[in-house]
Amino acid sequence: MVIVEKLNSPLKLNNLISDHQHGFRKNRSTVSQLVVIHDYIQSALDHGIPIDIILIDLLKAFDRISLRKLIYCLEVYGIKGTAKKLTLSILE
Repeated sequence: MVIVEKLNSPLKLNNLISDHQHGFRKNRSTVSQLVVIHDYIQSALDHGIPIDIILIDLLKAFDRISLRKLIYCLEVYGIKGTAKKLTLSILE
């Protein structure tokens, strides 16, 4: 939890985390996100509003990130030291 907080603090400070973000946030999870989506879809269907859903797999997204730009962004938003090293280790 310490690592998540070290990453989240600068992101919150710079208003980079949307209120719609559920992963890696306190008291939120992928399950809470699914509940929100389910309720939204159910409400729309109850009111006769058509729904389109687009699912995107971002698993390969990190293959396309410029490491130099990522390092720059991490530093600009105050993510340094161990938190920065751990974030970059994901790309190895």
